[in-house]
Amino acid sequence: MTSYSESSAINNSAFNYLDLSKGGSPQRFKDYLDGKIKSDDTKYYREGSLVHLALLEAHKLVVADIIRPIDSITGVVDDVFESVMQATDEFTEVGELADYEQEINTAMTNKAYQTNWLLATRLAKVLELGKEYFKFLKRCTTETVLTTKEYALILACAASVRVDRFAKKLMLDSELGKGMEALNEQEIYFNISLPSEIKIPCKAKLDRLLLNHARKTFAVVDLKTTGKSVLDFPKSFFEYDYDRQIAFYAKAAKSLYPDYSLSGCYFVVVEKQGEFRTRAFTVDRKTIKHGLDKINKLLATYATCLSTGSFVYEPGYDDFYVIDLSMDRETALQEMGIDPYRQFYMGRKQTHKEEKEKQIK
Repeated sequence: MTSYSESSAINNSAFNYLDLSKGGSPQRFKDYLDGKIKSDDTKYYREGSLVHLALLEAHKLVVADIIRPIDSITGVVDDVFESVMQATDEFTEVGELADYEQEINTAMTNKAYQTNWLLATRLAKVLELGKEYFKFLKRCTTETVLTTKEYALILACAASVRVDRFAKKLMLDSELGKGMEALNEQEIYFNISLPSEIKIPCKAKLDRLLLNHARKTFAVVDLKTTGKSVLDFPKSFFEYDYDRQIAFYAKAAKSLYPDYSLSGCYFVVVEKQGEFRTRAFTVDRKTIKHGLDKINKLLATYATCLSTGSFVYEPGYDDFYVIDLSMDRETALQEMGIDPYRQFYMGRKQTHKEEKEKQIK
């Protein structure tokens, strides 16, 4: 069975390939769907997932007992390990680094490792300095292995969540009420239908899904770590389109429990430095709807491109006009929820049309 990370279904982050404000375009989104663009954004969620694991099953966290080799060695060994894993099925046991001389030679060539040394010398040095690191990589396939620094950070974040009176009610199983159930790291696969009746396969991995079976409701909880003050999160919320993310998660949860209604969406945010403060945030229904509108607007653009067969940078763009760069005007329109660029094009086109009509009269 294909793992979540290997699934070709789109997650919330994939919408950035379609969002013009994020440097995306319909063509980039199409390339992503066609597999021409590979994206691995798991690194952005690693810390949050580790804090979640520390809250639920801290015994699964293991501290690394090795010192990371120099970059030139880790680069070679990383390549070797990746090559070995790609050629190894679930029934084959991965050996020791010394068992893969051919892969080491290929990696050394690709990384241009000490090209002025004899081949035997280069090989001996990689085996000497990289064998323990190779064992460490093997261990990481079955355990969650952290550096000492990472381990201390994760434990500090988890401890902060446990003592915050609001966050702990959302994150700890011990705080669940009667008739409640919590699903952690829940993977959900579902479809979003375009107006053209084309279905786009989607996927979401929810940190925590709270179910109230008595009331037949569900709540979505997302855990985030931040290098900023938790008090800055409201600004980050809109800057990084977290309204779209939480709306996408709510849509995924609804597909899994169609007979249940949404009772709430929450973010638990913990600082990963300084005082390690934790704060819980709730998202109102108006904001969730705004996030859904963003998704629908992006997909409507893509649907238009599919129907016309044209994946231009911006559908409807008229290069007869230039873009108004008035900062005051742009800010005012954005505060009203109006796309200043689209409004400009439409306004200029309408004016142009009126002028034409006057000439005819």
